[in-house]
Amino acid sequence: MRGIKNEIKRGRPDIVHFCLLEACTIPLFEQDKMTVYVHTIHDKVIEIGKGVRLPKSYHRFAGIVEKLFSEKKIKNNNQTLLSLQDMTFSELVDKIKPDKVLGLSSEGKQSSYGEVAEICTDKTCLVVGGFPKGEFFDSTKKRIDALRSVDKRQLEAHVVIARVLYEYEKTVFM
Repeated sequence: MRGIKNEIKRGRPDIVHFCLLEACTIPLFEQDKMTVYVHTIHDKVIEIGKGVRLPKSYHRFAGIVEKLFSEKKIKNNNQTLLSLQDMTFSELVDKIKPDKVLGLSSEGKQSSYGEVAEICTDKTCLVVGGFPKGEFFDSTKKRIDALRSVDKRQLEAHVVIARVLYEYEKTVFM
């Protein structure tokens, strides 16, 4: 990736795969209480269909994503499993119409996982950077209503996703 514009945010689709496995294998997702999107550096949005079971194998996942970029939709028995659209982050936020957009970043206000979960509602858009290094682009930050940090260290995205969603699940299912 060396020499490519924004090189520190590229070249790690395995991070996205791991993050998706964390988000799409929990009761919140399985009970259709959450919708998952991936916004890419090139303004593509992948929507994960309801109840989709993503492949655990990275190589199978990569093959499906390659097919998605070629065909724009992956379907099975008339159900859309994955879809791909051209869309900026701002357009995505406008599409889903959340009550608030909450970004998780080491630049944010220090909060615990529980505090972050408490300010989430079923209409919150939770934004986590699935890139190896760096922070959100300014255009993304402009659409984020509140920026929170759950640790003094920079944590891996899948850890943040798993812990915040677990804490939120406790508020939903109690």
